[in-house]
Amino acid sequence: MPGKPAGAYLQLEDQQKNSKLGPAIVADPAVIGALRIDTRSTDPEYLALLKEALAADVDDGLLATVMHLLTPDAPVSIYGDAAEFADGFAGIKRTYIRCTQDQTVVPSTGAAIVADMNAAWPSQQTDLVDIEASHEVMFSKPAELANILAGLA
Repeated sequence: MPGKPAGAYLQLEDQQKNSKLGPAIVADPAVIGALRIDTRSTDPEYLALLKEALAADVDDGLLATVMHLLTPDAPVSIYGDAAEFADGFAGIKRTYIRCTQDQTVVPSTGAAIVADMNAAWPSQQTDLVDIEASHEVMFSKPAELANILAGLA
């Protein structure tokens, strides 16, 4: 949101308390400049943690493919700077698809993001659409997600 870095949402109390991703981070982000996960781990306990955090509802047969497609390093720099928006952004129709079973960006964090968007751009409210899925909804419920997206077009 204007004047608010994305990292502020990661610091929300419910996000801190309920996100499962933190324990899956394998290196100090302040040192390496990234939130790093090990998508190629062979440790069954670690892989179970990643599945719980990112893809709890993804079929186990598909999970290896999902892990292969994930980016292991998310640059921390994107979380520290407040985003800038062009003047016309206020008039764009926006929808936030919130995964109700998300254990990476917990549902209350999604609600906080939408609330801030609506406060920043009250003339064009952001729609909030829920889907009962984990963070990696594109793998667990691709048809349902595609139907939501097609309905927005």
